[in-house]
Amino acid sequence: MPLALGVMQFSSDFETDWGTLFAGYVISSIPLLCVFAVAMRQFISGLTSGSIKA
Repeated sequence: MPLALGVMQFSSDFETDWGTLFAGYVISSIPLLCVFAVAMRQFISGLTSGSIKA
């Protein structure tokens, strides 16, 4: 089951536990933010290494 569907199981038609729901979304976004940080570091280093005149 995808993580977003698993987090949605904390809500129902009558009552939603907002704290647990938002905590699940924050925890599920941490790996994506780590990948983004590594990719941006490599992307920026590639841009700067190509712009230096030798």
